[in-house]
Amino acid sequence: MLAAAFVGAGVVTAAVWISTQTPSLGVSWRADGERVYVAHVRAGPALGRLRPGQSVTAIAGTADSGVTLEPVDLTPEPDMVFKRYSAMDEFFERQSRLHAALQSPVVELLTTQGVIQVTPRPDRALSSLPPVFWFQLVCGLIGLLAGASVWAYRHRDPAARYYALTGLGLMSFASAASVYSTRELAIDGRLFMGLSALNEMGALLFCGGLIAVLWYYPTRLARLPAGPWIVGMYLAFGLAIPLRLHDSVELIGHMPIMAGYLLTLALAAAQWRKTRNDPLERAALRWFLLSWLFGSGAFLGFVYVPAALGYDSGAIQGYAFGFFALIHVGVAFGVLRYRLFRLDRWWFVAWAVFAGGLIVIALDLLLIYVLSLNAHLSLLASMAIAGWVYFPIRQWLMSRVTTTHRARSPNALLRLVTGVLARPEDDSQTAWRALLSQAFLPARFGHAPPETRDSVAENGLILNVAGDDDVPAQQLHFCQHGTRLFNVRDVELLADVRALFAELLRYRQGLEYAVAAERHRVACDLHDDVGARLLTLAHLLDEPYADRVRDALTELRSVVYSMQPHRMPLVDALGDWRAEVAERCEAAGVVLDWQTSGECGQPGFSGGGCLALTRVLREAVTNAIRHARPARLAVMIELTDTALACAVRHAYAGVPPEQWEASVGLGSLRERIARHGGTLNWQLEQHELVTRWSMPFPPPAFEADKGSVLPSDAVATSPDGRYSQSWPEARSG
Repeated sequence: MLAAAFVGAGVVTAAVWISTQTPSLGVSWRADGERVYVAHVRAGPALGRLRPGQSVTAIAGTADSGVTLEPVDLTPEPDMVFKRYSAMDEFFERQSRLHAALQSPVVELLTTQGVIQVTPRPDRALSSLPPVFWFQLVCGLIGLLAGASVWAYRHRDPAARYYALTGLGLMSFASAASVYSTRELAIDGRLFMGLSALNEMGALLFCGGLIAVLWYYPTRLARLPAGPWIVGMYLAFGLAIPLRLHDSVELIGHMPIMAGYLLTLALAAAQWRKTRNDPLERAALRWFLLSWLFGSGAFLGFVYVPAALGYDSGAIQGYAFGFFALIHVGVAFGVLRYRLFRLDRWWFVAWAVFAGGLIVIALDLLLIYVLSLNAHLSLLASMAIAGWVYFPIRQWLMSRVTTTHRARSPNALLRLVTGVLARPEDDSQTAWRALLSQAFLPARFGHAPPETRDSVAENGLILNVAGDDDVPAQQLHFCQHGTRLFNVRDVELLADVRALFAELLRYRQGLEYAVAAERHRVACDLHDDVGARLLTLAHLLDEPYADRVRDALTELRSVVYSMQPHRMPLVDALGDWRAEVAERCEAAGVVLDWQTSGECGQPGFSGGGCLALTRVLREAVTNAIRHARPARLAVMIELTDTALACAVRHAYAGVPPEQWEASVGLGSLRERIARHGGTLNWQLEQHELVTRWSMPFPPPAFEADKGSVLPSDAVATSPDGRYSQSWPEARSG
């Protein structure tokens, strides 16, 4: 890179020196139809003698008869105007005659108002060089340094070598064009011819290098060593230009480039097909093609195609070089995201450090030659500007470009924490997978051997995640849904996420213990105080008040049981439900048809789930007896290994369910059953109302994760162990 920087500095110095060693009148020229006129007069020899808009028809020196000015004399790019090299040679001869006239001590300008004599300045002021001059040099430097930096770290890779060749070609044609395309009026014709040949040679070298890159990258298309042959063929076209082996500009200069671009499209299609089963290479190729084909295609569309159609596109050529600079900038971003040419992020860091040194040197030279500061002051000023302006901006850009772990930001960490805490029903494996999904956004998860360690595999396609006693080892495939690759920093992030998850589990377990302990205390208070008082009232009161107290005691018992962290036995719940419904149907004179079908290996529901099912069943039976007064009521319960489904069916002649007004009771039932993942609905079928609900059983990990933080008889045993009796049974009589 350092050698490339010295070469680039030498090329820039040479371009500046050549551009400033030409005679100058301090005039900007423009062409309008068949006339040449003064567009702008700067401070210099012609100031006060010529005015903007004044036409100039000829120019003569003291030793010649003069040269008639024509609009073609101002063309910035002759190979975009002339179709024949013989016509270009005549143009270069005219440039030599105009340059000779400008070198005379006194120059005579023939205008419509007469002859004006001007004493030209022997050299051109540095400040008179237009922005497009510097823009072209910057584009060339970007290409040269980008190519050299890739080659420096991948010098054995043929694709990297040919990529560096494209940077050399960009530097060649951009620097050559910067001199002759921004001339004031004329430069020496032989120099112009050489620079024009260098420009075309550089363009052909760039095109040949691009074709060779696509032959080798991302995979080699064939064993044939096509790279040297391709580049050699394009160099042959480049040598044919100064040797004038053919007179057609299109045939030697333009057609090889247009054909080369079409060939790159064919090679791109072949590479796309060959990488169809390799997501890593396909991702790199996609970005590479987006950068290269868009940049080169845009340049061809703005410059070469209009020239082939007979339009002069030389005026925009200088700024169109920016498309080539975008190509190399795009490749730099591809290195960051897709490891183009298998380079890692330290390549970008090396670039940034190298650019920092260049910025300091460039500022120093700028302050010396432009502001005329002495060496000591300029060095101090350049270091101050670099330290206070450039380096903070560079650090900000690096943090934005190289930072891929959005999970490290405070907002992202907050989302990770709240995401785990907001789902207390998730077991540890589900919570860990959800946390990994939020942190890395993988396209999918995969299994991994138990001995797996945290590491990056498959060139960044896979992140191996080690397991432990609570969670198994697994693999994350395609980071951020396949938009980038995993890298070493992801392994560091994984360690942070693992530590965060451990803390979250400890916090959640502590929170669950605190909740369970508080429920335990409340259950004990209800049992010792409220339960005992209700039992006493049931024995003291007469009927029917005693029955109401016993109903309240039964409801209180259900509420307290719902606070248990363990599952309620399914057999006991079914027995309690049938006994209660049978008793109520008998009291109301309703025939009960109780049906139970299916088998399951589930031990039962949690206390809260069992209470929700009890209340839905109780409410359905109550509504049937109170509002429909049926002669017969059917209760059907179906059990599977995953859920319990229940239906209550009875005769009904009221308003259809879809016309019911929403009430607090119905909404409360839906919310209660939905809280445990269940559903509840009503349907009218053949003059019968059917109330259906279902609830899934808790996952197998329920006992382990929700665990017994309190003893199983917590509802009947106080924290200090003073009471250990079972729930009192209130019997009548």
